[in-house]
Amino acid sequence: MKILIYLEQEKIIDSMSSNEQVNPGVGGTTYTSARLAIEMQKESIINHLNFQITLFTKNPRKNKFFNLDVISEKEAFKKNWEIVLLTGDIIERIYTQKIHIKCKRILIWSRHPFDKKMTEIAKDLRYEFISVGKNQYLANYLLIGRHNHIEDLFCSKRIRKAAYNNENFLNLKTKKSKDFLRIGYMGALVPSKGFHLIAEKWNEILVSLKKIGIQPRLEVIGGSDLYDFQKGHKLIPSSKEYGERIYPNIKNEINKTIFFHGTLDANRYQIMKKCDIAIFNPRGHGEAFPASILEWMSLSIPVISCLDYGCADVMIYNKSLTIKNEEEIAIKLLEFSMLNEFEIINLKKLSFSISNYFSSNQETIINQWILLFIQKETSINEYLEWEIIRKTLINRLKLSIKSRLHKFISIFK
Repeated sequence: MKILIYLEQEKIIDSMSSNEQVNPGVGGTTYTSARLAIEMQKESIINHLNFQITLFTKNPRKNKFFNLDVISEKEAFKKNWEIVLLTGDIIERIYTQKIHIKCKRILIWSRHPFDKKMTEIAKDLRYEFISVGKNQYLANYLLIGRHNHIEDLFCSKRIRKAAYNNENFLNLKTKKSKDFLRIGYMGALVPSKGFHLIAEKWNEILVSLKKIGIQPRLEVIGGSDLYDFQKGHKLIPSSKEYGERIYPNIKNEINKTIFFHGTLDANRYQIMKKCDIAIFNPRGHGEAFPASILEWMSLSIPVISCLDYGCADVMIYNKSLTIKNEEEIAIKLLEFSMLNEFEIINLKKLSFSISNYFSSNQETIINQWILLFIQKETSINEYLEWEIIRKTLINRLKLSIKSRLHKFISIFK
């Protein structure tokens, strides 16, 4: 079976030196596409599945990514395929430029909730559709109806191996100083990720924590170049426009209480593991699968976030640190700062356990992809088809009627 998978950011081909490597500093869409290709190829060899997986990107500088072939878009569109898996920017180009792909089955791997544009393209071109998050699936169900739901591959052990050189390390170390709080933020510095909302509230956070004698420090990991957007601001690793939106709220705090580290490879874990707590996307806009939250949790770092969009998939297990929006960040940090050591350790244990729960699904996820590739009669997701629900309701009704009938007959015996 000839399978073609798109890599949105070709720089990952040069950035990864091991097929067991953590995200080297690219967008989650590109990294999970690469990971899926690697894992599917492994599974194909072990189980004799005869999957011939090829990666394609716009202008690759190499023709190999570990043991996988890499070809250009131009070459990919000339060949015949049985399955093509598409993500990101190329989908709209294929649609608007009316590019013909020689393939029996084409799948759109969506990375956004309420993905209106992609669902419209899928319906118009009769492509199959895949969501990665539970909340995202429900959001996209309202637009396209029943479709595939397969979570992103996530491995907590790889992250701990990179951070501590110990894949099972549970970090129960609490902060050294009661008058200092190290807060982490990791994400692309683009509007949808919500860092500007944190920046708007930073002065309120400073004031509230200083009132109880705590000096906060915010470590910001990430930049606009995570998704290959240009950096144009002098002091913030973001576009000039977005930087100017952030800057007025924090101009006096840069390199004093807020430190920008830019987009990092695995070295980001050396900063992350020193944080006491993290904040992630206060409104959850655009989130499909909560990989960034899970990275923090893999390191036993508690996370403050919302119950919206993809964030809800993980924060439902972490309700004590959930917020409605950015208005509640300051009070939540204040509450966290007043916890005793035992309570903080319990939050760290909870974070560690949540990350392991999501990580434990990897084998299931690989087999869901295999099942999706080898059959197309049934969507791959955990939600029952209406026909099965209808039959179950009818059977329940029959049992109820039968029970009542027996009771009625027994009266006359």
